[in-house]
Amino acid sequence: MKKPKQVDFIFTCVFYVFLLTGCTISPPSDEASLSASSERANTFSLLEQGDAGLVAETDQMLIEPSPQERDDSMSMMTIQVGNTRYTVSLDNNAAMQALTQKLPMTLKMDELNGNEKFYYLSETLPTDSKRVGSIKAGDVMLYGSDCLVIFYKDFSTSYSYTPIGRIEDPAGLSQNLGRGSVEVTFSN
Repeated sequence: MKKPKQVDFIFTCVFYVFLLTGCTISPPSDEASLSASSERANTFSLLEQGDAGLVAETDQMLIEPSPQERDDSMSMMTIQVGNTRYTVSLDNNAAMQALTQKLPMTLKMDELNGNEKFYYLSETLPTDSKRVGSIKAGDVMLYGSDCLVIFYKDFSTSYSYTPIGRIEDPAGLSQNLGRGSVEVTFSN
């Protein structure tokens, strides 16, 4: 008696799933892997016991970001103009990293076009410039490879910049930067 084709198809699918699943499991290759496997086994054992306090602690442990993820997602800088401090959320790029290694620094920034303050750094920074299309008040960018810019008004532009970061709350920025040159302190 001949098997129906559907049974053969199901058997073949189950066989391949079993084969693929078996091939992806590899034994731990070092002591760190063995330790991590042991910790996972203990975690699952605690979960099976059903202790609510242990489950909550375990859940928190499983979703906590690594130090690398925390550093990348929470990079901040402070800009101080007079007595006013602004928090800057930083982009994750080489220019930002090179700039923050130079902090703290106080710069005498000059006025340009009634919408920005700029300062030419003594050293060049890495660039990844892009045509941004529009500027928002609070944008902190690098023009070329050595010109640090803080924008305090919104406008359209055809120029290219490397983003450094963005002032989280730019309220009052235009008034604080004022006319002419101004001293600005950048710090971590």
